[in-house]
Amino acid sequence: MSSNSKSLFFGLLYGVSLILLALLFFPRLLAKVRTGLGRQSLYQKLGFGLPRNPQGIGAFWVHAVSLGETKAVAPLIEQIKKNYPSIPLIVTSTTDTGYKEAEKLYPDAIRFFLPWDFKWIMAPLVKFYLPKMIILSETDLWYNLLKAGKEVGAKTAVVSAKLSERSLDRYQRFPYFSQKIFGTLDLILAQNETYAKRFLSLGLAPEKVKVTGNLKFDTKFPSFSLEQLEETRQKIGLKEGEQLVVLASTHAPEEEWLLEKLAPLHAKIALVPRHPYRFDEVAKLMPEARRFSSPQDTSSKWILVDAMGQLLKIFALADVAVVCGSFNDKIGGHNLLEPSAYKVPVLFGPHVYTQFEMEELILSHNAGEKITIDTLLPTLTDLLQNPEKRKAMGENGFSLISKLQGIGKKTWDAILKN
Repeated sequence: MSSNSKSLFFGLLYGVSLILLALLFFPRLLAKVRTGLGRQSLYQKLGFGLPRNPQGIGAFWVHAVSLGETKAVAPLIEQIKKNYPSIPLIVTSTTDTGYKEAEKLYPDAIRFFLPWDFKWIMAPLVKFYLPKMIILSETDLWYNLLKAGKEVGAKTAVVSAKLSERSLDRYQRFPYFSQKIFGTLDLILAQNETYAKRFLSLGLAPEKVKVTGNLKFDTKFPSFSLEQLEETRQKIGLKEGEQLVVLASTHAPEEEWLLEKLAPLHAKIALVPRHPYRFDEVAKLMPEARRFSSPQDTSSKWILVDAMGQLLKIFALADVAVVCGSFNDKIGGHNLLEPSAYKVPVLFGPHVYTQFEMEELILSHNAGEKITIDTLLPTLTDLLQNPEKRKAMGENGFSLISKLQGIGKKTWDAILKN
């Protein structure tokens, strides 16, 4: 089979795979269509209503999948704006939470949901914008986007790149597939040496793979005024002298487990679901809870934070934070460092395989503890009863955050040198 025929065959196979994936996830997308944002998400992912803004021609295009990645690329985008203030910026998202965060953080950028990676959608879009550079975050590699980018002369890079053992195994089983995907990239900037070695084991050229660190470590966390914190305190009904535990970024069925296990705890508990479309679903599990979006008098110790953009302010009021998505073995954890920015001890469950480097940093600096759902209650009780221990862990975490600054500049410098 000729090289041309192989490329055509790969394109066909890739397209069929995307169709199957789209059919698999379509019911979930339809379930979110009841919200305005859900309708916009589905519409644009199908290739409709995509912006054709001439001011974006020649842009730097940054794709960040979800909320965490959208926050994480902020130091990199800061470097782009600082060095190339006149070049337009495109920021695309995959999830609703990522899109809303991009609206907040990058108001001057052209923003939209990244369409499904079909050639007949992606190629015309890329040809319209003629980007100078396409930068993807972490693991979201889209062949037709990258291929179209290379065809119009764009530099292509993955930042904060990571590769799990499971993904590595899949790529090794299908070497032709991995060659086609990674052949569209000019640069892979890995989070650490472990990931870099995995990329290199796929036969990638050493000059294409560099270690620059995880951009999530370089986040500039906002500070809040006394007025902002007091307003949040009023909304969650936190009274003087009461202690607050935050259950951050929960997934099903974690809420049910947490409600049961923490029933005896003597403290206010703010539960923050990871995905906004689940707010009403979670509310049914805790009907007596105070809802952030519509505060009401209640004697319940439970608070359902059913509004976006509130988590960091609530961390700033907390005594202890529990980062969830770590008790459910299908998620792999979320950003473990955010509570440390507000001098709050962090607890997390046994399943943090997507955040293993953060886990090592938190544990090695004694800024938090790894627990199970069964040891959560006694661990929380111990911390709430020991203010000196809480303070020491919080200070350790804050010191760690300070040491991790500068990865955004290091990443940008590596891109420029390529």
